[in-house]
Amino acid sequence: MGKGGWAVIVNEAHSIKDATRFLGILEPIPSHVVWIFTTTLQGQLTFDGMEDSNALLSRCRCIRLESRGVADAFAVRAREIAQAEGLDGKPLPAYKRLVEQHRGNMRAVLQAVEDGDMLDET
Repeated sequence: MGKGGWAVIVNEAHSIKDATRFLGILEPIPSHVVWIFTTTLQGQLTFDGMEDSNALLSRCRCIRLESRGVADAFAVRAREIAQAEGLDGKPLPAYKRLVEQHRGNMRAVLQAVEDGDMLDET
């Protein structure tokens, strides 16, 4: 995608009910537009209520963020947020383990931070 392009993000894409109808929206898109589908369901290869999602999925490229080295960046950011909120008490490697435990789901990581999981227990 070059300069001046658009990105459309569909969060929790596994809940799309009619992927075949959705193709009518995707087919005429110009090359300067990219659609990004996200899901927190690891290994999800179908959409809710659809046995065959191949028509849509065959046009997608799967990029697993947890295997792309984002754990370090997510850990740093989670710690920054924890420190800003007064919820930090553990070293950076503990944040990386937390990110890995939640398979790169930053929402779940921040929920754990909010729950006090990163406070020092001493």
